[in-house]
Amino acid sequence: GWGVTIWYQSRSVHVESMVDFISLSLDCLGRVSISAGALAP
Repeated sequence: GWGVTIWYQSRSVHVESMVDFISLSLDCLGRVSISAGALAP
């Protein structure tokens, strides 16, 4: 399969499949949402 290297939390992560890429993206979005929620009044 194809692989792509992306930067995530200051480290390089090698993603081997679309599923891994989607999971990583959702995890990143989840962390951003949680952070935004914590900062919201």
